[in-house]
Amino acid sequence: MASFRGKFQERFDAKELQDDAGKLIRTENEDQLFTILGKYSPSETKNVILRIDQFTRIQLPKGDLKFLPVSRDRIKDEEVGKTVFSSVKRVLWRSLCDPNSDIYIKLGFIMALVSF
Repeated sequence: MASFRGKFQERFDAKELQDDAGKLIRTENEDQLFTILGKYSPSETKNVILRIDQFTRIQLPKGDLKFLPVSRDRIKDEEVGKTVFSSVKRVLWRSLCDPNSDIYIKLGFIMALVSF
């Protein structure tokens, strides 16, 4: 996710973004959405995924390597899209749902103030 930082400088119109997202969801299937996400991911994202894949392969016994897909499959657009989506989902969950996160604590505090 760090490779996305600073890549998109323009401001987004929330209504336009919501309309475009709705159109994509209505017209594309899940695999196509992941492919689109992977296609527009920065090349640094694919490089990081490849480096992590290579590092993990070094840690495994040679006999176990035959059970893994080849490294070049990890940087195909659809696979990159799935990885990016999973990362975003994990970060959002930790930010909004983890009772120990700053956002969760602040949100709980604000909700307590509003309810009084």
